[in-house]
Amino acid sequence: MPFLGGSRFLRYWAWTAWKWLQVHSRRYLSHILALLLVALVAYREWDEVAPLRWRYGWHRPPVWLVLLIVLLTLGAAVWEIIGNKLSTSRQEIRFVFGVRSLLLGLEKLARTQEQGDKNKARFNEFLESFLDITASTFSGHSRVDTGFMVKHPSKESVLLLRSSRQAPYPESLEIPLPSGTDGSKTGPAGVCFARTQIVYVPKKKRKEAWPFSRGDDKDEYPDRFQVEPPCHCWVAVAHLENFRSVLCVPVAVYSNENERTRFGVLNFSTKKRDPFVDRDLLMAECFAGILGQAFAAVRRRSKKGS
Repeated sequence: MPFLGGSRFLRYWAWTAWKWLQVHSRRYLSHILALLLVALVAYREWDEVAPLRWRYGWHRPPVWLVLLIVLLTLGAAVWEIIGNKLSTSRQEIRFVFGVRSLLLGLEKLARTQEQGDKNKARFNEFLESFLDITASTFSGHSRVDTGFMVKHPSKESVLLLRSSRQAPYPESLEIPLPSGTDGSKTGPAGVCFARTQIVYVPKKKRKEAWPFSRGDDKDEYPDRFQVEPPCHCWVAVAHLENFRSVLCVPVAVYSNENERTRFGVLNFSTKKRDPFVDRDLLMAECFAGILGQAFAAVRRRSKKGS
C-alpha cells in the first residue's frame, strides 16, 4: 500500500483504499488487460480450434494463426508480470533530467565566490530555474504550479518568496503559522513549516490537511509514508482558490545530527483532484532537499561575507 495508517481512522479508510487502487491500477493495468485478452481470445476461438484440430491436424493455417495470437499475447502478459523490460514514464524522465540540471546548478552556486547582492542575485536565478523545472516535472495531463515560501523575519507566518512561471500566486501571499490556541487559522503551508512534515490536501473542498511521516531504517516499511490524523485548516484567499489539490513539502537541512534548520515550504498546486501518489511525494522530497542545500550554501556565504 502506498500510504500506511489510514486503516486506523475508519472515516479515512476509503481515501487510503482509493490511493491504493489508483497506484496499482497504473502499475498493473496492462498486466490485467493482457491476461484478459488471452482469456477472451481463447474463449472466442475455442469452438473453431477444437474441431479443426481433430479434423485437419495442427498444420492448418487458421489454427496456427489463432494459437500464435494466443501465445504471443500470453508471452506479453508474462513479460509484463515478470517486469523484465526497460520502460520509464515521461514523468520519470523529466525528473531524472531535472535533478541532473539542478545538481549542476547547485554545484555552480556552491562554488561561486560572489558576496552581497551578487550572491542573492545568483541564488534568485537558481531559484527561478528550480521552480520552473519542478513545476514541469509534475505537470502531465494537468498543469502544476510551484511556489516557495519562507519564514517572515518578524512575524509568525510564511510568505511567498518566488513562484514558477505564470503561477497564479500573488507576491503578497502570506500564511500565518498555527498557534497553540487556534490551529485552524492557518493553511497547509503553515502546518508543513511548523511540523517539518509533508502535508497534502487531496481535496480543497474538505479543507483537510493530511500530514505524512516516514520511518527510519528500523521500521518495517522505511520507504512508505505514514498517514497521520488530518487537521482542519484553511486561510481563504479569493484569487488563489482556482485549484483543487496542494502538496506542501518542508525545505530543511540538518544543522547537526538530531536538529533540522527550517528554511521554508515548497508548494505544488493543481486543478486536478487528488492526483499525487507516493512516487510524487518522494520526488518532491528530493527537490526540497536540493533547494535546502542551495539555501544553506547561500546563507553560509552570507555569514562569511558579513
